[in-house]
Amino acid sequence: MVAGSPLPQPHSFSEPPTETLFTAVQLYLRANRSDPTTMATTQSDAPSPSTKPHAFNPPTVPVPAPSYSQVCTTPILPTAKFITLAGQVGQDASNGDAIPASFTAQVKIAYANVLACLKAVGATPRDIVHVRHYIVKETGDKETDGKDLMERGWEDQWIAFMKREAGGHRPPDTVVGVAALATRELLYEVEAWAIVNGIGGAE
Repeated sequence: MVAGSPLPQPHSFSEPPTETLFTAVQLYLRANRSDPTTMATTQSDAPSPSTKPHAFNPPTVPVPAPSYSQVCTTPILPTAKFITLAGQVGQDASNGDAIPASFTAQVKIAYANVLACLKAVGATPRDIVHVRHYIVKETGDKETDGKDLMERGWEDQWIAFMKREAGGHRPPDTVVGVAALATRELLYEVEAWAIVNGIGGAE
């Protein structure tokens, strides 16, 4: 740096706006079409009422608190939609929303709930583009708490689930250790994003 020259200003980083994410996805989907003329951005890309998010609760998963919905779908092209799932936990809708004490059992139920949410919008685990795992660090069980988060068995269950339901698809993920989840019984939570070509589903 030359003496006397002004100091460079620090960079400022922030989360990209939602519109930027949707634009990037739209460009990706266009690039995978057979007609190159669809690459051009036109006035038809402007937001319209048909692109508004639609949130709902599938009957096959636990009914959530009034503050949120389990699933949200947002059309990003006439033939594609972006799907976000609320965090799914080991709460069993087929058993009175019971939450088992076992960490392993909670993980299994959480993955079944992910599958049910995706099916409700005509998607499968093969359509997942990102996953986030939340794991309670201190469970009160000495054997469990003595293991690193990656050694508690959930990863093997996730790999087996994705092999069975998605042919071994391994989307990017994030693993987060937390002090607690929404209720003290919960030990594990998983949330997912997906993209589906083809507007449909049961929502």
